[in-house]
Amino acid sequence: MAVVFMSLFCVSSFTGNAMVVAHNSTYGTSVTSSKKNLDDLLDDFEECIDKTILVKQKVDNGNKFALLKLPRLMLKAKKMVKKLKKAKEEKSLSVEQIERMGQLLEKYKKLLDK
Repeated sequence: MAVVFMSLFCVSSFTGNAMVVAHNSTYGTSVTSSKKNLDDLLDDFEECIDKTILVKQKVDNGNKFALLKLPRLMLKAKKMVKKLKKAKEEKSLSVEQIERMGQLLEKYKKLLDK
């Protein structure tokens, strides 16, 4: 079980570097829509973390069938990590988004530490 949860921990590896600088607001609506898309991605990532926490709680309470939900969560997390890494490389995360990402990673780290 710990191995399954540990494989999602790779998410935190891309935030360890220097903070990402947000795009200049002179890019207009594309930055706004990009920001919205990244906010949606962070929302989805948080939802994935919350669902993983629920699965872990169910497994800890003896429901081994809950493990069947993990492959879908793993695939979803992998796709989100790829998009977030790309956003980091393109320096398209705002300061608020970086802070939120840090909070989500801390939440996930707590899950792994249990």
